[in-house]
Amino acid sequence: MPGGISSERRNYYVGETVNQLRNGYGVYFYKNKFFRYEGEWLKGKKHGHGKLLMADGSYYEGEFKDGEIEGHGFRKWQHNRNSYSGEFSKGEMQGHGVMNYADGSQYQGEFSRNQRHGTGVMRDSDGNEYEGSWYKNKKHGQGIQTYPNGEEYEGDWVEGCRHGHGELNCVDGSIYEGQWRADKFNGQGTMVHTSGFTYEGLWINGQPETEATEISVKLSPGQKHLEVPQGKRFSLQLLLVDSNNKPVTGERGREFQISAGYRYSQSPRAAQSQSLLELIEDIEAKPVATPFGYDVLPYPIVETVKDVEDIEESNLKKKQRQSPNSSRVFGAAETIHESAEMTADNQQGDSSITENTDDADNSSTLSGSKYATSEIQLELSVEVAGDDADALRLLPPPAPQRSSADGFVEFQDLLLPSAPPNYRPFLLEDETKRSKGSRTASAASTSSVSQEGKGGKGKTKLPQEQEEKGAKMGKTSARKKSRESKMKNKRGHSAVVKETKEIESQGEVPPAPSYDYLSSVYAREGDYVLIVEEITQPSFLGKRLPPAFVVIKITAPRKPPKKTTPKRN
Repeated sequence: MPGGISSERRNYYVGETVNQLRNGYGVYFYKNKFFRYEGEWLKGKKHGHGKLLMADGSYYEGEFKDGEIEGHGFRKWQHNRNSYSGEFSKGEMQGHGVMNYADGSQYQGEFSRNQRHGTGVMRDSDGNEYEGSWYKNKKHGQGIQTYPNGEEYEGDWVEGCRHGHGELNCVDGSIYEGQWRADKFNGQGTMVHTSGFTYEGLWINGQPETEATEISVKLSPGQKHLEVPQGKRFSLQLLLVDSNNKPVTGERGREFQISAGYRYSQSPRAAQSQSLLELIEDIEAKPVATPFGYDVLPYPIVETVKDVEDIEESNLKKKQRQSPNSSRVFGAAETIHESAEMTADNQQGDSSITENTDDADNSSTLSGSKYATSEIQLELSVEVAGDDADALRLLPPPAPQRSSADGFVEFQDLLLPSAPPNYRPFLLEDETKRSKGSRTASAASTSSVSQEGKGGKGKTKLPQEQEEKGAKMGKTSARKKSRESKMKNKRGHSAVVKETKEIESQGEVPPAPSYDYLSSVYAREGDYVLIVEEITQPSFLGKRLPPAFVVIKITAPRKPPKKTTPKRN
């Protein structure tokens, strides 16, 4: 402005010069107040070490070349408090460097045009650590990501997502190896779960293409339940199926356990009469709901390689070892004793049977016969049954089983032993049967009295008259029954002797009363429920299959076919 001082701000320099060129150390003030340079100059250009300051507090300090930021330096951004130390080219981060972010994250690696590009390591504030390839600030290419929970992924990345082939090692020990897309399992892959479960096949958006949805019990065509003779071992076969009821393939290692139950329906009257201890027992043994419309209480089930025939053979050997005389057990309820004198007599061909009757104890024995009396058989049966029942209850429950590659599961050598003492469902069932029997008897008695009233021209006997008549008849009946009992014992003993001779002459063994033994040692006849549950721990993908239920009918033991022996001439 003529005649005055110009207010226009101009660049100006304060420092060393050579040949009127900035050369050496000096400070350069830009007409834009935002920038100021302090440092070395060469032939009028920033060259060497210098510091470029900005008005907001940001700055760069490092190497300059021919007026440009070039080489190694340090850059600080005031607005976000990030800082960078490393290589620069033409004022941009280029090459290797370290970027420290305000939130505590750090990247150490290669840069290109101010972006993470190349190979580098990124540790963020959440605890994630990535080491691998970068492209325009994103994970891209081969890389390894370690997560805060300890999981590790190694494989391909595309624009910041796991994509391609990779392996994920989970902190619980599970491993997935296969194809990825958009950060999820997609394509062919194998998951080895920490529980022992394995799936190998196609994945879609993080889920197996085919998943088991149900446990199906394998039964014969047309069969709706299992039927097992009392005291016999049995097996249960299962198949894992999908939502289309087709067997699943590609997975294996799901873990299952089996349990049993018996129907439990408590009447209101029985509930009112329960003691405090019984109520506590009912709370501890919680009923299990079934799809059959009733609940069941847990019932023992064991795994054993022995069934009734094996135990009978074991009892036979045990008795032979323990008895001073040779002994044989038939049907686990019939024991045969042979004394030394008997053996001598038999060798001499004496097969006579002596009958002794003792009126004092009304007992009878068979001497000179191979077979003990039914009273002795019963005592031995009870003793043997008690030992066998205790031994069975001490057996462990069936071991958990795992599914095979074709979805097949099998429990073998299963056995239902006798119920524990005071098993509530059996007590209630027995009481219900007794109540029905007493009501039936009462109804029959009422009907009889009514008929007598009609036949007696409408006259009915008074209770006192009936009681007096009953007392007189009772005395007479008691004496009569005593005489009849003695006669029956004699006649019955003779019949046993006769029948025993006939059986011995035919070379056959008389059938043993094994039903009492079986009911004492094994589950009584009736309908039970088997329950199969998945116990894979931890569960695969956070879910387990619903349990499967099947009714098993314990039936009367099958009688072996009768052996025909030709008669001796």
